[in-house]
Amino acid sequence: MPLLQPRGGGGGGRENEQTYWLTPVPEGDLIVVVASVPLALAKGRVVVAAQTLAAAAARSGPLWPREPDPPYDQFPGPRPEVPPGGWFERALGPAAGAGQLLAASRSRAGARAAPPVPGRRPRACGTSSAGGS
Repeated sequence: MPLLQPRGGGGGGRENEQTYWLTPVPEGDLIVVVASVPLALAKGRVVVAAQTLAAAAARSGPLWPREPDPPYDQFPGPRPEVPPGGWFERALGPAAGAGQLLAASRSRAGARAAPPVPGRRPRACGTSSAGGS
């Protein structure tokens, strides 16, 4: 199904200009219907013949050739320095290579609880640290 998208435009006073992008080129005629209740613009209809669209499409072409997508690298570049004892070290593990990082993240995904935070007392489930008992 062809898609007609507004691309830009502007105007002022009693004039306005809008450009549209149509893709793919429809197989038949293009019928454009416009109306605006707030502007008291009655419904109008314009038919653009399929031959006109085909002739315009024949004159078009790529602006430049498409370059192939670069290969996907999940770990691009060296691992950043991770401060010892912090959340990143618990999540990623001590200095590990890219393959170890992936294995560590997969093994931690199935873990039930995060490792304890040094200096913080664990709380029982369902309790709150905000005042009271």
